[in-house]
Amino acid sequence: MSTWADLAARAGAPAPRLFDETERLHGADAPRVRLWHDAAAWHPFANQVWLLLEAARIPHCRAVVPLSQYRRPGPRDDARLAAFADALPGANPNGVPYVQLATAAGGWGPPLRERSAVALLRALDREFPEHGLLPRAPRRRALCDELLARYADLQKALYGVLGGKSTAAARRAYAARMDAWDACYARESDLALCPDDGGEAPVPRDAPFLLGSLGAIDALLLPLLERCEANVPHAVVGTGREKLALGRWPALARLLAAARRDVCPIHALLGDPTTTLGVRLAVTGAVGRQPLPPPPPPDAAGGGARRGGASARASTPPPGSARTAPPAPARGVPSFSRDVGRDADARGRLPRRRARHGPAQRGRGRAKKATGAETVAAVDDALRATAAALLDDGFAVRRAAEGIVEARGEDRARAAAEALVPRDMDREPAEAFRAHLRLVGAALAACCDS
Repeated sequence: MSTWADLAARAGAPAPRLFDETERLHGADAPRVRLWHDAAAWHPFANQVWLLLEAARIPHCRAVVPLSQYRRPGPRDDARLAAFADALPGANPNGVPYVQLATAAGGWGPPLRERSAVALLRALDREFPEHGLLPRAPRRRALCDELLARYADLQKALYGVLGGKSTAAARRAYAARMDAWDACYARESDLALCPDDGGEAPVPRDAPFLLGSLGAIDALLLPLLERCEANVPHAVVGTGREKLALGRWPALARLLAAARRDVCPIHALLGDPTTTLGVRLAVTGAVGRQPLPPPPPPDAAGGGARRGGASARASTPPPGSARTAPPAPARGVPSFSRDVGRDADARGRLPRRRARHGPAQRGRGRAKKATGAETVAAVDDALRATAAALLDDGFAVRRAAEGIVEARGEDRARAAAEALVPRDMDREPAEAFRAHLRLVGAALAACCDS
């Protein structure tokens, strides 16, 4: 099987990604804000602030620190933690986001005292009024202020139904809050905009964004909607009730779908349901006990809601079925191929974070916990086979799977079939990666079962 160095050479140079751009000046000479967020972009509240900075085009830079849930011993995470401690003495890395403003002397001030995303939004709006985080037209500003006042109740209601043990009262409260926000975005509530507001153009009734184009309220809401979509219907981390799937609220589902399209400036920072759920399973410690749903088909993130909220589990077959053939590679494969080149290190090896991003139970019985260097090596084998399948239409997947089982053993081969896509991979290459990884995983499972 090809080495990572060979695969990287065949894939070519990686494409630029927004996730890798740690400095975003938007035409300015220097950043005016520094955002500290978690290194894997798991933290929804930190992601809210990142989306706000991008949506408002505020010149900023980013620094990252690992969360305790996925910190790995080694020089990379040690250096990040040391830099964090030096810049923010006494601060807790798990307390991200932290926001610092540039000083006249060219340094960074202390972190803002505001801690919630809503409070940070208001603070940034005061500091940078020219960037229009919040509208100046009186009725539009009143609408945004009212929604910001209601946001905490919506967030509380969401987390009230997560955890797998929600009460009927908590589910009713969640549905009521979602009803109110959906009515607002559908322009069907008392909070809907008047036709004329200080000369502003009227917002079309079917516009997905609150004020017609991407704004601060939309950016604040999107990470929460990702979790409403992925986690709330799930039996372990959510309610287990499909009737609370995001498709029940079509205007909010339309907002999330519109933000994920590549015409939206922040689309690359949004995840997909499978990845979002995988993060939640990992954070709660349930990742080794429960399966992820099958990945959605291309564009299902928006299409599922428009089709009445059908879940990814219903729309995609289990591994090994007749419909597991990979999607057409025209767009996804080149992007993922460049990701292979980006992530392989100087010795051609893939970083361990990709191999250990979070297993999902597959095959028969309970999956064994993935531990040890040999398991990591088996996962590395499976990922190299996946990359080779992406790059070569004639790659013999079954033969590669047989070689992995023979070299690594059945238990480790089963664990190798459970690797997942990392959080920071763009949507289209992630779809191609998952489809091909499922083929490799199905071949590994078939070899073990036989």
